[in-house]
Amino acid sequence: MASKCLLVEDDPGYRKSVARLLKQYCDLEITEAPDAIRALRILHQNPNQFDILVTDEVMPVGPTGMVLLEIAKERWPVMRRVLLSGFTNSEQVHSGIADAVLDKIFDRRLIATKICRLAKSR
Repeated sequence: MASKCLLVEDDPGYRKSVARLLKQYCDLEITEAPDAIRALRILHQNPNQFDILVTDEVMPVGPTGMVLLEIAKERWPVMRRVLLSGFTNSEQVHSGIADAVLDKIFDRRLIATKICRLAKSR
């Protein structure tokens, strides 16, 4: 049975690219959301369905990715949490809110590999 991933990214091209890679490398079942508000709706409608939440940090509408991860950690503590950001810093890495902070500027295959490992470790 494939693990289920909620992928939250406001850039549709980047979101589709990461979704394709995760499906290809991890056999993850991907649900996509363009912002944290829609992601929270999906999570509330499907509690405990997702194994991993992957979110962008900066989104033009609604809460940031870090806020989304904080809510997810509180409400769905078993779900793995990954922050994708072009602006990673040590505070994000050491906050404990995310299981991983990945720089979205790096090789997307590397991102997919790390997310795959986390999804399977739940």
